[in-house]
Amino acid sequence: MQASTAITCSCGSSRFAAKGVPLVRAICHCTICQRFNQSDFADVTVFYRKDVEVKDDKNVTYTAHKKPAIVMRGQCSVCTLPAIEQVSMPLMPKLTIVPTRNLTDHSALPDAGLHIFYDKRVRDMYDDVPNYSGYMQSQIAFGAALIRGMVHRRG
Repeated sequence: MQASTAITCSCGSSRFAAKGVPLVRAICHCTICQRFNQSDFADVTVFYRKDVEVKDDKNVTYTAHKKPAIVMRGQCSVCTLPAIEQVSMPLMPKLTIVPTRNLTDHSALPDAGLHIFYDKRVRDMYDDVPNYSGYMQSQIAFGAALIRGMVHRRG
């Protein structure tokens, strides 16, 4: 990924910039992601929060869709589509989740590494990406992929 890649919501009212290398890219099929993304699934790219510069989030409304409020999902108040998500998990670095479609440059992005909550899918996915079903299996697989990304960044 280049030094800085623009991130915008669909209408451009909410703007951010990602710098550095993403930690992980995943496709989530959970019902929360389906509702929030207004889609059958969420293709998301995860960065350290320090690697995402918030240029303008005055049009972003953050809400927690589940308690405890570990993930604050930001929706553009103009186009009503996902803009950005902030993750604050105990004992973990702060993270930012970006809907992959909001990144303006996809050329240096990694391929999606896993499908999580595949048991909640609306439709089958025909690719070579590993599928994980159920809460625990999905969380463990995502956590392992995230830790691999963090270790890779240090290397």
